[in-house]
Amino acid sequence: MSFGTYPSVTKGFHLRTWKSGPLAGHARLPKAVETLVARGLMEIRPDRLGPRAFFTQEGMKELRRFASEPRFVDPARFHHLLVELGLEQKPGAGSSDG
Repeated sequence: MSFGTYPSVTKGFHLRTWKSGPLAGHARLPKAVETLVARGLMEIRPDRLGPRAFFTQEGMKELRRFASEPRFVDPARFHHLLVELGLEQKPGAGSSDG
């Protein structure tokens, strides 16, 4: 949690940029992001605050498949992610009182 809210997968992930050298101004891709981009599961898009990494449609499908396995994603720790991916409901949602 950051500033009272959980991060959102759909809002993308901020990437740092190279400050000097031949790649100045380009995104600095962590190895994990580089691999996901190469596999077509993520793409880099410009944003007003700098480049961001977003999951592609195929990437979101794979993320949902991965997150559906409790051995990979702790449901207690990442409940907010499971809700965002549509794998679980928000607390109190879906109750039919009345």
